[in-house]
Amino acid sequence: FGLELHLVGRAERRPLPEEWIRLWSDDRRRLKVTVMDAARADGKNPVKAWEQTQKLLEIEETLAQLGRRGISAFYHACDVSDRETLSRVLDEIRTHGPIDGILHGAGASRDARFADKDPVRVDQCYRAKVDGTLALMELTRSDPLRFFVAFGSVSGRFGANGHADYSSANDMMAKEVDWYRGQRPEVAAVTFHWHAWG
Repeated sequence: FGLELHLVGRAERRPLPEEWIRLWSDDRRRLKVTVMDAARADGKNPVKAWEQTQKLLEIEETLAQLGRRGISAFYHACDVSDRETLSRVLDEIRTHGPIDGILHGAGASRDARFADKDPVRVDQCYRAKVDGTLALMELTRSDPLRFFVAFGSVSGRFGANGHADYSSANDMMAKEVDWYRGQRPEVAAVTFHWHAWG
């Protein structure tokens, strides 16, 4: 189909040791131990180091899989709720051709009882779902979009234990997409509420 994808995520892409890339395919358990031991030796948080490394490896794996399927894919580091940075990224994407569709799957969540919610995490959750959706809608107002697909959660429809912020953010995002359909009826706009997945 001559499809070109521009993936946008918060993780900064950086080169990784070839050994880590090989272990990602062959022995993830050993890789995790290797990364965490290296972080400890550098006085860093081993859990966070592994989370960051895992994200980077997933990005590389995704780009490689898409390439094998004949899909041109590019990765851009950007928080979609940061309008200024997102505007620059969208301008860069437009140098490849018109933007004709958006799949918005950003999200951030940490399960916890309401009284134990970390305000910083709650803010991240709303920014990814609510602010990010509006930023994408507004900054692509002049683009010839054919579709705008938002990925929500069934918790946005039915709620879930420990998901007060995530549930309400997904519900608000779905309402934004409903509003958007009225603003741009030529764009097929929908929210998919995904079930729980690993």
